[in-house]
Amino acid sequence: MKKNEKGLPFLAAVEVGEELYYSTWLKNGLFKMNQLTRKITYIGRVWEEQRETNLHKFAFHYKNYIYFIPSYAQYIAKLCLDSLSISVLNIPVPEKSRPLSKFSDIVSIGDTLWLIPYAYGAILKVDLETDQIAEFDNWPSEILDSGNCVPLFRGGVHTSNNLCICPYEGKDFVTFDLEKHDMKSWRWKFPAHAFCKMILHENVIWFLPENDYPYIIGYDLGTDEEIRIKTNDQIGNDIVAMYSDAIVVGDYIVVLPCQSDHWMLLNVKSKEIVRRKVTNVERFKGKEYPRYQAANYFSEGFIATKDIDESGVYFANDSFNPEAIQFIMDDEILCDYMWDIMFHSGISKERNQSLIEDTDGSFDTYLRLLCEHRGQKDNKGWKGKNFGSEIYQKVRQQ
Repeated sequence: MKKNEKGLPFLAAVEVGEELYYSTWLKNGLFKMNQLTRKITYIGRVWEEQRETNLHKFAFHYKNYIYFIPSYAQYIAKLCLDSLSISVLNIPVPEKSRPLSKFSDIVSIGDTLWLIPYAYGAILKVDLETDQIAEFDNWPSEILDSGNCVPLFRGGVHTSNNLCICPYEGKDFVTFDLEKHDMKSWRWKFPAHAFCKMILHENVIWFLPENDYPYIIGYDLGTDEEIRIKTNDQIGNDIVAMYSDAIVVGDYIVVLPCQSDHWMLLNVKSKEIVRRKVTNVERFKGKEYPRYQAANYFSEGFIATKDIDESGVYFANDSFNPEAIQFIMDDEILCDYMWDIMFHSGISKERNQSLIEDTDGSFDTYLRLLCEHRGQKDNKGWKGKNFGSEIYQKVRQQ
């Protein structure tokens, strides 16, 4: 991808068959990309949302639907894979919430999806058969701050009959009983902001560091043994988050570099750490680090994505060498071009209603036509605004 292109970065993504479905981070839009051809198709936007950016953090596939889970979105977006229609599920607004990203993790158990809070003031239970949502905010009083708000959390896992929730800024580890629906807190011995991710793998809970905490911590549920693996990371003064997310690939837990100049791979069998240097092509706007924010399973391995800049890097399952890196989006497919036309051709969200009223088409039809005709020029040789206006006229005449 060219350095001056913003692309279509995304965090929330899920693979279904040969398609990767995702919600873009910088604009309100759902897309799908074929893993073989890399062809991108615009699906539509979530019209109920008032904001344009930072909408969804996670995506989850269940039967014939994909659920897009909020970061700052006000709703859960539900995509039907048959019709590609988009609907929304209302979620409550707990009193103990804070105006930050809502959820830090999702945990699926059978036909139920549990949403683990980041700054959201409750644990949410989503019944995937009925779309009914239940809210649980009966937090132990000792974990609430002076403003009666819940502290920030960073991930959760399912163990036995509990959800275990990792604190991010608080001092208490929280367990939620899935049958009794009550919560208990346990004094946390680790510092605030210590971990970026919590992963359960082969009966061991792994806590992956975010910054200057010098260990990866493992807790063996079978033996109650605590495992400490020293990272030997050097933290610079301007670093906010060295690592951002993690994913299990084979015998490794791969920890994504955000403001680190290397990937950190933990071999869960040997307990050894392997590092892979960030390559020049991965770096973010001339920095030493790449700013990866999320990892999702894709094709034969996983895809690492950013909240801005280049949209995705794909890694094969059996190799993490620099030679295995493939950019899955380039300047031949949908990127800045579509968004430039969308926001500069006079066809904005405010004009959508008149577009629907005046024609049998829709705003989404307009955008799909732009996708199909990208690369073409208008009669004056322009690719931008004037060409968008020509497509607009075609939609009006349908």
